[in-house]
Amino acid sequence: MQFEKRILARNAYHKLPGFLQEFARRFQVKEVWFPPEGTKLPEAHPCTVSHDPTETPRYVAYVKAVIDGGERDPGKLKSFLQGLRSCGKPGQELIEIIKMKVLRK
Repeated sequence: MQFEKRILARNAYHKLPGFLQEFARRFQVKEVWFPPEGTKLPEAHPCTVSHDPTETPRYVAYVKAVIDGGERDPGKLKSFLQGLRSCGKPGQELIEIIKMKVLRK
């Protein structure tokens, strides 16, 4: 696909959507590349965060299995602490176990 180069004129700047105006201002945009007329662009998909209800028990079970398997790397254990913060009561119990038994040694 061949793109056309267009110079961003002063009066054209104010016709851009707000987020593109901000982008152009912050990055000091002087040129804009456009696909040729009639080019079909892919659909935009908004970024969404979905939560699977079965995810929490599986994560808690995974962390428990890793700890029972003898994991003692402080960096990995601290990352587990961050992940367990959103796992409710089972996560909090496992956080306490990690802090008392593993990180204090």
